Amino acid sequence: MKGREIQIKAALKETPAFDAFCLRWAVQALGRITRSTIYNKSVHIAIGEDMAYSMVTAKKPEIQTDLLKHVLKAINENQNIIDRFEGKEEESDITFNNDEHRRDRYISELVGISFKGTDKYACQIRERLHSIREYVMKHPEFDDRNDIDPSMRMFYIQSVEAQAKNRSYSDASVHLDAIMKQGFIRQYFETNGYCTSWKGKSWVISPQVIQQVYTGYFGEQVFKAILENAACNVGSLPEKIWERADWVVNDKLYVDVKFMSDSDFNQHVNAQSWERKIRECGGSYIVVNVPRYAGNYSFTHTIQLEGGANLPIINGLIDVETGAILDKNVQAVLEKLNIV
Repeated sequence: MKGREIQIKAALKETPAFDAFCLRWAVQALGRITRSTIYNKSVHIAIGEDMAYSMVTAKKPEIQTDLLKHVLKAINENQNIIDRFEGKEEESDITFNNDEHRRDRYISELVGISFKGTDKYACQIRERLHSIREYVMKHPEFDDRNDIDPSMRMFYIQSVEAQAKNRSYSDASVHLDAIMKQGFIRQYFETNGYCTSWKGKSWVISPQVIQQVYTGYFGEQVFKAILENAACNVGSLPEKIWERADWVVNDKLYVDVKFMSDSDFNQHVNAQSWERKIRECGGSYIVVNVPRYAGNYSFTHTIQLEGGANLPIINGLIDVETGAILDKNVQAVLEKLNIV
């Protein structure tokens, strides 16, 4: 219910009700932090500027802990907060940062709710997520904002705005030029209506959407194209185990697909709790990172989980500088299917 409450409260942004909600939420969180100081004598607290502004704007509780008093004092002395009160902040920065924050929060809320069971509401959210992924894959850029579906406009910004912030706003973010050198991948994208080149027209998907939505879905589609080219059947998971993996290959191999740098991928592998996903899928399970970057290396290995199970890890199916398929690693996937 917390996710839905946040979704409702977000519609009241910059109102007294929203400010009170932010302060109450912060007070509860700070209370938990206070208890943790029994073991941690040094505590670092990070608060987003919008939330911090709401905290000092809201009516304060009569009884305040020393930690809350310290945090409120620090916020009041922050120059960005002072500038906001005095109306000195730059309008362009407010627009960009607030919009990015709202996109980030909106998508995070969708993902969070989509994982909660298989009720009607969760299924509707999953459909919404899928429609966003499909739309940005097919239409990452536009010349005219009026051409963007009204329900999708919140995910786009002007390319000059992203450029001014030194943020990614073209297909270079996923090395699309190199990957499209593979004829069968290009054909797969064209058949599904996915864009095969975008260089930054007037309106482009926001950097946050590129990171949270586009890149991951792009990697999933490249993986599917490669495996289907190897005569495999790549299908979606049943509703009850949605997102426990990204694909199931030949109805027996569950695959979690990533499109990450080596360092991010290694951190992801080590940070995830894989045993529950493997148990709920009930079949063979592997983790695959699609790209191989210049100067890095492709590899396959197995890690042992706490319960004793072995999890195969495959890093690199396609070289994102040359577009060459890494046959050895593709073969490693096929071996898990007992095809080779």
